[in-house]
Amino acid sequence: MRICVYCGSSSAAAPAYLEAARDLGQAIGRAGHALVFGGFDQGLMGAVAHGAHEAGGQVFGVVPASVDYFKMRSAQVFPCDQEIEVADLAARKAMMEDLSDAFVALPGSFGTLDEYYNVLAQGKISTTGKPIVLLNVNGFYDSLALLHQRMVDDGFMGAVELASAPLAADSSEAIRYLEECVSGIHRL
Repeated sequence: MRICVYCGSSSAAAPAYLEAARDLGQAIGRAGHALVFGGFDQGLMGAVAHGAHEAGGQVFGVVPASVDYFKMRSAQVFPCDQEIEVADLAARKAMMEDLSDAFVALPGSFGTLDEYYNVLAQGKISTTGKPIVLLNVNGFYDSLALLHQRMVDDGFMGAVELASAPLAADSSEAIRYLEECVSGIHRL
């Protein structure tokens, strides 16, 4: 299975987040899965790639040629098994979705949330939705879970949509959930 990981690329992230990203990458590799990620070797993005690589997992990096904001383009591109260069961020997001069977969102910022909600929205309007799980490191997504419950309570979505947006406490739980979804044991 190819698992796409969305996450922050900031080098200012706290060590606990970097550890969780590396642990997730290692869990992906140890389970015999491949990692699809944003390609750069910085922040959580680099940590998850190093973890997957260290554990023997294949690593697919999708790098936008147009990115130069915050000098990110000058960041070292992780030495992937396969590096795929695309035109821009929109093309990167589409390519990462196409390449992947399942998704995990680690802590991050606007880009991470954009990617996460795009997968959820596609799953809502498609019969071929792919599973996604939030890895709730240090309670990072607790407030988001409250917002999701508020969406149900106020009638903006139902319990089925809420169930398609689970939180995992650790990498093992996240991988197990995705494996069950993809194998058909756990239905979204």
